[in-house]
Amino acid sequence: MLFSLDPTDRLKKFFEKIRHKYFSEDPLSLAQVMYCFWEGDKFAPDGSPVMGSARAFPALIRDLFDCDFLISIDHEYWKDASTTDKKRLAIHELRHCSVIAERSKEGWTAKEDKEGRIRITLRPHDVNLNLFKKEVEHCGLMAGEEDVAEKLLVMHHESKMVTPGKKKKKKKKKQ
Repeated sequence: MLFSLDPTDRLKKFFEKIRHKYFSEDPLSLAQVMYCFWEGDKFAPDGSPVMGSARAFPALIRDLFDCDFLISIDHEYWKDASTTDKKRLAIHELRHCSVIAERSKEGWTAKEDKEGRIRITLRPHDVNLNLFKKEVEHCGLMAGEEDVAEKLLVMHHESKMVTPGKKKKKKKKKQ
């Protein structure tokens, strides 16, 4: 797999526009993010194709390049993707990037490590469809995901799905 920066800066401009619009009130606004493309195929452990990836840089890279995260995108996918799909991917990858911070009246203040760098982490998916709630909120579901979402909703309404910490209600029998 070969990685490269976008010489036109269009990838960075697109992501930063999304970041400004959807993450301006998020601690992520305190971090520096680098964007790049990769050439070649990349697959998840389940065999599904990967279109984007987010990484937290180690301390050495953060110190040398003043950057906290790297978001890399499949160049072939990006060239053919619709604006909505690009937006979905941008929101998805940016949601992985997390700054550990406290909120005050003045805004966010990042917690720092012992060397004074902001503390960062990568956020795992919060929905088992490899999606984030905000991603679905802003972009809707992709083709094929509607069926899964509908099945989850049916399961929930049939009380087969129990929220952790809550007991399943027993149905009263009709007499």
